[in-house]
Amino acid sequence: MIYRKMPLNKKFYKLFQHNPYISRLNCAFRAVAKSASYALKVSFVYAVLFGGAAQAQDRSKEIDVIYSKLVSALPTEGVLMLSPYADSLQIFGDDIKASYNKESDAMGGVALEIETKRGKNPWDAGVFNVAGAEIKKGDVIYMAFFAKALELPKGKESALIKNVGVQKGTEPYTTVIGKDFSLSQQWQSFALAGVANDSYKANEAQLSMQIATAKQKIAIGPVFVFNLGSDVDPSTLPFISQ
Repeated sequence: MIYRKMPLNKKFYKLFQHNPYISRLNCAFRAVAKSASYALKVSFVYAVLFGGAAQAQDRSKEIDVIYSKLVSALPTEGVLMLSPYADSLQIFGDDIKASYNKESDAMGGVALEIETKRGKNPWDAGVFNVAGAEIKKGDVIYMAFFAKALELPKGKESALIKNVGVQKGTEPYTTVIGKDFSLSQQWQSFALAGVANDSYKANEAQLSMQIATAKQKIAIGPVFVFNLGSDVDPSTLPFISQ
């Protein structure tokens, strides 16, 4: 696993990430959203987000900008289920090289960069992060993230990551929400949503990305996962990738 020293705001999140009082953190982020007038009525397009956040001296503050824009666009604030920072992501698998690029042009200024080889199965290597909030059957889970390809597979026009979403963290690794995504060599924002078919306790589910699809190098930026509750129609949610 990869670790790096985190500034105070990330330490604050880490404290509550696997804690039943995770709602306190959501309150803190909501305060940011309510105070950010620029967050109203904006599109979740990477160029727009980057332009609005590039003036921040502390690049990690761009995460707050994205959060506020997401919250203003979603029908309900919901619960932020895990740390959105790229350096909170963890990896597993053989024959991979991974590091945090602290000078990345990703939103937030940090990206997890991973060099992979084609495995026997796509899940032979992956990215994950434990979800510190519970999921009840019927809850709508919404995920938005940033990613790009640094080096494409030979003869391909894009890199591939599979079953990106949320799953049970232990066998049988049941998918809560999941979708395959193709990555270009430009930063892009992606989003998906779905309804949980089962219930999961806090720390029982996790963010998951299967990356052993080819010899390729990819970069993952910030990742946001919300539990929006059961009173939301996932087909009406914004920014969903086709």
